Amino acid sequence: METSVKEQLHRLIDEADDDRLNEIYDWLHEGVPEAIQYSPAEIKMFYDRLSLHESGESESYTVEESFAFIRANKR
Repeated sequence: METSVKEQLHRLIDEADDDRLNEIYDWLHEGVPEAIQYSPAEIKMFYDRLSLHESGESESYTVEESFAFIRANKR
């Protein structure tokens, strides 16, 4: 059974840390900035990437891990 957007948002909010919750609150309270306009294709890409991450098919890295990888692979 597919979950509704509302159920998905509740789950994400339940799992979010305080920094993320503050960002969400600011976004909802102040409204969406006019400069951010995603196409349907971009939105689909975001959901596809999220699905890959949640299924374990892709990995996420901390900023520190990303910097270490970049520094180790500089030529």
